[in-house]
Amino acid sequence: MIHFTDELTMDLDQDIDDIVALLAERWPECFAVLENRRRPLKVGIHKDIQAALGTTVSSEQLSRALVCYCSVPEYQSRLKDKAARIDLDGRQAGVVTAPEALWARAGRGERMRDKRKSAPAVRRSSLVDLRLAGVARRKTTGGAV
Repeated sequence: MIHFTDELTMDLDQDIDDIVALLAERWPECFAVLENRRRPLKVGIHKDIQAALGTTVSSEQLSRALVCYCSVPEYQSRLKDKAARIDLDGRQAGVVTAPEALWARAGRGERMRDKRKSAPAVRRSSLVDLRLAGVARRKTTGGAV
């Protein structure tokens, strides 16, 4: 079993941030560091990037960076049926298909359900709990409120 440390996770996140920054610097018409400016990318764009960058970035690093880049909610929300996909120069290179849009919409719904499930349940205080808390507070403050 592999155990990851927080340090390793931070290094991977830094790698991804650095690669996204490199892509945005090299192809500003295509990539954006700010998540709310991201647009659907051409299918297979990783091959174009790898050909242009050579061995500067490994295919594994590039893959991880693109997965993170494309998994943010702002990017996913732009994957709508017939939305334009762009190439490295920012020109249209295909469109989002209906199944891709459906997949993105389903994924957003799943992430929202997961988020609601993972949120800690808020325990509401009953009237009895509130009264007991008031009594305890008066005892500790000597009756002053």
